[in-house]
Amino acid sequence: MAADILKESFLPPKLVGWQESVERLEKIKQSLRGELAKSNGLEFLPSWCLYSALLGEIMVLKTVNDGKLNCPLPWNEEIGFPSPPTFSADAKKSAEFAEENAKLQTILKSFSGWQIFSKEIKEGCACGLSAWKTRDVAYDVLVNHIVVADGQGILVKQLFAIRSDDRLFLSEHFNDKRGRKNDFSRVIPDANIVWLSENRVEIAGNQVKLASLKLASAKEIYDPAKPGDTFACGEQAVEFSKEMEALYERSK
Repeated sequence: MAADILKESFLPPKLVGWQESVERLEKIKQSLRGELAKSNGLEFLPSWCLYSALLGEIMVLKTVNDGKLNCPLPWNEEIGFPSPPTFSADAKKSAEFAEENAKLQTILKSFSGWQIFSKEIKEGCACGLSAWKTRDVAYDVLVNHIVVADGQGILVKQLFAIRSDDRLFLSEHFNDKRGRKNDFSRVIPDANIVWLSENRVEIAGNQVKLASLKLASAKEIYDPAKPGDTFACGEQAVEFSKEMEALYERSK
């Protein structure tokens, strides 16, 4: 029994020809887009960004296989999706198609590791100081997307973090993903993870099912208890997905 489990867990990816891969991806894309059109709120932001990366994967396949090459794509047949490491690497490569939108490029590259989404300045910050003494604090907004196999589907994790050399600023303004102050991310030096969202994407044939598994955030970033509150970076991510759609349509 244990041997069977290990065998299933470590099945090697299957190489699928690029044209068949494009056909499979087109069907997943269409179903995923339909499910996203039904969704409201912020809970499916990871899946919106996955959608951008999926479009990028198709564009990469068509560009690489330009008639001179025939590069197959590794698929994890158990989950009905490209091998996650290959998919993440191709998402990063697809950023080349979004040269005019630096933040869309950042979203795509973030499937291969942390990226700087934006550089910001908090003017006149007095946290940790006397009320009449202020300073301007520079900080980075970082983003990372992680795709992993999960049974017969995939998990898509989305993380945003705030990084600054000013620890007083971090501790006073931003809680970590567990809501605690003064607990800096162990993944990135001098940073707090301020947004963590996780979706599960199950692919059965041509049908995609979405589930929101987790959503946690620092109140400075998004507070669901506040009527009308929203996550600005997340709203931008949805718009970038639609821009990626336009790039994809022009590439046909």
